[in-house]
Amino acid sequence: GIYNEGLTLHSILWTKKIQGRYHAISIMEVVFASPYFHSGSETESFNVVVMENFAEESINEEQNKFSSKSKDDGKSTKRRRGYAIDRFPKMKEDEIEKMRILKIERQITENEKIRMAHDEMNKKPIC
Repeated sequence: GIYNEGLTLHSILWTKKIQGRYHAISIMEVVFASPYFHSGSETESFNVVVMENFAEESINEEQNKFSSKSKDDGKSTKRRRGYAIDRFPKMKEDEIEKMRILKIERQITENEKIRMAHDEMNKKPIC
C-alpha cells in the first residue's frame, strides 16, 4: 500500500537509547519522505519509539509464571520489536485510493496466474 511503497526514511535527526529491565528502548526523531503527504511537503518529521526485548519471554502454563530463555542455554532466542509513532503519516486520499486499486489489480493478476497454472496442471495426464 501507500505506506510500504510511498514512504521512505529520509534521515534520523536524533536518537536516545535507554536500557530498561526487559527492553532496550530507542527514542528518535525521524524524517520520512513521500510525494503523497497530505500537507504537500516532501518530508515530515515524526517521533518514534522502538522497544526490543532482551530474550524471548514465554508463559509456563503449568506454573503460570513468566520464564525467560537464557542466551547461554544453546537455544536461539528471538528478539521481538515493538514500534510506536507519535502520529500516523497523513496521506492524500486520492493517492491512497490509487494504491488500493493497484493492490487489487496486482492480486487479480496473481490469482489469474495461479488459476492458469492450476488449469495447466490438470490438463496433464497422471501416470
